[in-house]
Amino acid sequence: MLRVDVGFGLLQGGDGSQAAWQSLKASAVFELEYDLPHLQDYLPEELQKFADTNAILTALPYWRQLVHSMLPSMGVHRVIVPAFPVPSAALHSGRFA
Repeated sequence: MLRVDVGFGLLQGGDGSQAAWQSLKASAVFELEYDLPHLQDYLPEELQKFADTNAILTALPYWRQLVHSMLPSMGVHRVIVPAFPVPSAALHSGRFA
């Protein structure tokens, strides 16, 4: 069995010009378990590549659902999480769509 932890984060900060502005930070970690036959036959690099691609794509819909259902109940609207992963630099720069 292969266990993969996939973490997602959403950071948004203001420039201080809006009086009611508050920064936003949301994060979650999903633990995925895969039943891979003959796990010992795979190289560590192959398992890492699997985790970096397949696990992220598997967990992303659950992260999107969490963000889209929880943030509006907290009064935060119009946060869009992309359907496909984007480079982390794009997320950290405030571009969410």
